[in-house]
Amino acid sequence: MDFYFLQSVQLNFTIGQGKTPNKFKKYFREFITRNRKDASKEFCVINAWNEWSEGACLEPDGKDGYAYLQAINEVLKEENKE
Repeated sequence: MDFYFLQSVQLNFTIGQGKTPNKFKKYFREFITRNRKDASKEFCVINAWNEWSEGACLEPDGKDGYAYLQAINEVLKEENKE
């Protein structure tokens, strides 16, 4: 299954399915770098540290190690260089 995002208009949350660290990094970068009218009033909520049964986890594991945390770190470092 391919990776996709659903964004709720009311609750403003995103759900991913078919996730990989590279796909997560791609979509996280798109979120961080998109043009905003007033970014000072926006924030990013990362759903969960360890919601394993829901597939929403950033906690390092045996399969992907620290890849999700590294993806966040790399994107934020790239953004701060600009």
